[in-house]
Amino acid sequence: MKRFLQILFLILYGFTFSQNISGNVMSEDEVLIPKVLIVNMTTNQKTYSDSYGKFSIDANIGDEIRFAKESYRLGKIVITSNNFQVVKLEKIPQEIEGVKIINKNLAESQEEKLRKDIGLPKGPEKPREKPADAVDDIVKPLIRIPPMVNVQAIYDVVSGKSKRLRRLYKYEDLQEGLAWIQNNVDLEYFAEAGIS
Repeated sequence: MKRFLQILFLILYGFTFSQNISGNVMSEDEVLIPKVLIVNMTTNQKTYSDSYGKFSIDANIGDEIRFAKESYRLGKIVITSNNFQVVKLEKIPQEIEGVKIINKNLAESQEEKLRKDIGLPKGPEKPREKPADAVDDIVKPLIRIPPMVNVQAIYDVVSGKSKRLRRLYKYEDLQEGLAWIQNNVDLEYFAEAGIS
């Protein structure tokens, strides 16, 4: 009976004085941060936040908990209650090398040159209606001798049809690109990079 009371006392003591603290780790713009190293400095217990930025660690009131993640400033909290904790880490600004702005036409010509160098045929163009351009389809034909008037191009530009077509094509291309990424890139890559 004495042994049973001792064991019962130890269990009750453990439940009374140790607790499990849980919470979220997020950036200052409230994006959840995965794989943050979390260390209880008192007990030296370590854990990581999951792919959704959630964490859970054993800690007592008064323990200091530190949060470390590459490209973020070190975060720390002192446990004052067993309430849900929200920890915000500040991103460290990173210097990048100078940015070189490339003319779009130059980039396209480099792509064309590379394609020719490796002997890759140009992909088939999508069968789309070409949106009317105010300069190429209206102004330039009027300057030409003899002048030409393209009524359909004028209507498309004035009514906004050409603008709608450009937006539609841009949207379709974006959706096609996103579908390719979803089908060909593992989503864990984005979680590791901190992209929600």
